Amino acid sequence: MPIKAILKSISKKNLHISGGLGSINDPIILDKDGPLDYVKTEDIILKYIGILHGVTWRKIDKSLIKHNGRYIDHIKIEVVDTIDEEVITHIENYFFDIDYFFRRY
Repeated sequence: MPIKAILKSISKKNLHISGGLGSINDPIILDKDGPLDYVKTEDIILKYIGILHGVTWRKIDKSLIKHNGRYIDHIKIEVVDTIDEEVITHIENYFFDIDYFFRRY
């Protein structure tokens, strides 16, 4: 099932994405018909990914990179998971294709 459909089933919202899984080679693509505040959209998507996995997270770094000629937001998060009263943290990276928004200006 595409990530858009998975997240819509959790959020009951139409998130303005058109694909991608969030890796560097398959970034989550933000739709051009979505809100101009793409940063807020990224945070909402990460919120629902956390809910999907049953974890909490916090953003620890964000950078703009170019990959394969496209503008990509690289977001590094610290994930906090609790298993049998043990707190486990690890770092995850998510990538968002924001090329459309950057080329508009």
